[in-house]
Amino acid sequence: MFQVKGVEISVSMFAEIKRLCEERRTPVPCLLVFGSLDEDPSYAQKVVSLVQELGVQDDVVFLDGVPLSSHQGAMGQWRPDEIDLLRMCRAGGGAVLFTPNTSDVESVGLGPALAAVAEVPCAITDYACFEDIYGTRSSCVRVSGGKDIPAAAVELFDLMEKNRRGDPGVREDLRRDKEHVLRSFDPEPWRRLFREMVNEADGTDNDAKHVGPS
Repeated sequence: MFQVKGVEISVSMFAEIKRLCEERRTPVPCLLVFGSLDEDPSYAQKVVSLVQELGVQDDVVFLDGVPLSSHQGAMGQWRPDEIDLLRMCRAGGGAVLFTPNTSDVESVGLGPALAAVAEVPCAITDYACFEDIYGTRSSCVRVSGGKDIPAAAVELFDLMEKNRRGDPGVREDLRRDKEHVLRSFDPEPWRRLFREMVNEADGTDNDAKHVGPS
């Protein structure tokens, strides 16, 4: 977790969503923050201080990195991977926040892609390649930070509520986003790479055709 990730924007937006939940008497979600606090300690301290200042310390969980696969730690606690976290997000009617505070932080930015695959709403700040990758019809809520955060929080909150209720329009938008992402991120090159890696580890000719399930 480092400066350009803009975690402070996500925290501020989450605080607004918590306020809306309390006003409308709906359950308050948790904000799960990906990334190690040791990557940029001075920035991490600023984020932790903001969490306390906004009174959401009981609702924000710093995951300190996400494992490649879900497993139980040495003390028996479960550490879910990205896939399981997204499954929990979808089951709980949650959303993904991807809020870099500089426009050129990512060439692609996988936050919106992960949200689309899980079919949950997403909030983003503007960054350079977003529309080139995800198009102009994405259902992502746009937030620029500062005075725009309360309005964006209301928009995201309403999307989350409608998605939980099965609103046909919202569900169709999320389904369309998923289809677009699956077309844009073709999994076949990754399957081919994994097959080549397995062949290399087994000492098999890399040009040999794969036989069996992919």
